[in-house]
Amino acid sequence: GRPFYFSEATDPRMHQRWQVLRSDFDAMLLDKAVENGVTTFMGTRALEARRDGDRITGIRATNGHDEELTFDAPVVIDASGQNGVVARRLGRRTGVPDLENLAVFAHYRDARLDDGIDAGSTLIFRLEAKSWLWFIPLPGVVSVGLVAPSKTIWSYGDEPESVLDAAIGACPHLMERLDEASRTTDVHVARDFSYVAQQEGGEGWLLAGDALGFIDPVY
Repeated sequence: GRPFYFSEATDPRMHQRWQVLRSDFDAMLLDKAVENGVTTFMGTRALEARRDGDRITGIRATNGHDEELTFDAPVVIDASGQNGVVARRLGRRTGVPDLENLAVFAHYRDARLDDGIDAGSTLIFRLEAKSWLWFIPLPGVVSVGLVAPSKTIWSYGDEPESVLDAAIGACPHLMERLDEASRTTDVHVARDFSYVAQQEGGEGWLLAGDALGFIDPVY
């Protein structure tokens, strides 16, 4: 239950640069792509890859008005993250042996941070051999999450909220940091926390980023 420190800052303000809100960062990347001539379709969900035999020729999608769209492409790059639109069908995604974990997490306001340059440090609280909690300061909030084996994580509770609350309650050092904090988001679940696709590409398609694989960085 004692924390490991991963200090990323050499200046008291640096944690605001290293620890960024994912939504803000993604928006920056999207805006930059548009500035460089990329055509984007917001509010559009990829449904499946279009095929001609063994070759991927494009994507079938739908927009926010339930209208079906089709896109042709010489190469389809699946960068859909854990959704893995192409990866789940053609990449044969599998779990990593001994790393079949789930994560439950939420944001909290008014958590107690360390002083000075350590205010932005990521903390890892070990619960048991294969379970741990993260504490990641973000602008105005902290992200707190539990990572545990998918076979045992529900021993903490029946719902994501009760699982996270019980795990925090089992860690006195983390409870001290959250004794005056309030949760500002729903408790989210990240499934298949560590996985890899057995095939990274084929005729007319390839996988990138988390669509290809993700390995829990602590393990």
